[in-house]
Amino acid sequence: MNTEVSNFAAQLIAAGKVSDADVLALRPLVWADDSISFDTLDALFLVNDRCAPQSRAWIDFFIEVVGDVLLHQTPPAGFLDEHGADWLRSRIDRAGDIATIGELELLVSLLEHAENAPLSLKPYVLSQIEATIVSGVGPTRAPGLVRSGCVDEAEVQLLRRLIFASGGEDASIVGPQEADLLFRIKDATLNSDNASGWLTLFVQGVGNHLLAHSNYRAISRDDALRLNAEMNANTPSIARFFGRMLPSEMLGRGTVIDAFKSVFPPEHDLLSGLASVAPRSELTAAEAAWLKKNIAADGQTDAYEKALMTFLLDEVAQLPAILAEPNRRRA
Repeated sequence: MNTEVSNFAAQLIAAGKVSDADVLALRPLVWADDSISFDTLDALFLVNDRCAPQSRAWIDFFIEVVGDVLLHQTPPAGFLDEHGADWLRSRIDRAGDIATIGELELLVSLLEHAENAPLSLKPYVLSQIEATIVSGVGPTRAPGLVRSGCVDEAEVQLLRRLIFASGGEDASIVGPQEADLLFRIKDATLNSDNASGWLTLFVQGVGNHLLAHSNYRAISRDDALRLNAEMNANTPSIARFFGRMLPSEMLGRGTVIDAFKSVFPPEHDLLSGLASVAPRSELTAAEAAWLKKNIAADGQTDAYEKALMTFLLDEVAQLPAILAEPNRRRA
């Protein structure tokens, strides 16, 4: 346990607040050790819980430290396993709710940057944002201000980051659970003064779900451990080959994929074929039926659905016959 961090955290909790100057003073204490202990993380979680700081400096620092420990100091690099996800929930979940914006943004950041994460984590975070939108109370809202049934700009940004995050239901595409969530939120906030970006996100998210496909499947944690072990093994067939191939300063930096990405610029990334997302020019029968069910659920076509249908008509040469009736109502 870093006693300096523990003592400083106790002072902040006693004061009940965290200033930007406190963050500057805390930063070198936390990073003084090459390896940050989970005791140090517990101290930071206590500060975040008891003081509920809202400043950008604290939130960025909090995310930086916890993310580094869970994604880079816990092997294999870049993976959040079930144990790490359970540990996180034990620190942030209060009877099913996330209390602070720092905790919510931490989870979003982890899902953005993880090579892989437990499938249960993204739906958990998405449900928190949905509950806040419907109830008007939650970590994205100011204390004492209740605006139920509306989407604020903060929620648009977090939803956008989440549904396109790599560590969840699918990689780079919007999965069926996420598309269903977008429709539920749309219905719950239909006549509200929503943030201007919500319409765009709804259309892009549902459109992505219907028209994009991916052949990417995230590598499992066990496979990553095995590959890293092989790379670290002193064998002439693997370690020495890559030792000659990669610059010496790149060895030991994360995974083999990380090393390649640092050597080759994005436009010449030899691993780009591992994750491809390409547009499709038609909807399947199942997708058309899903869309018709959601659009026809309330017996009328609202402005969001009209915008979605317009987008689909621009992308697809001809809509399936099953969508002819909703499209006529749109016209």
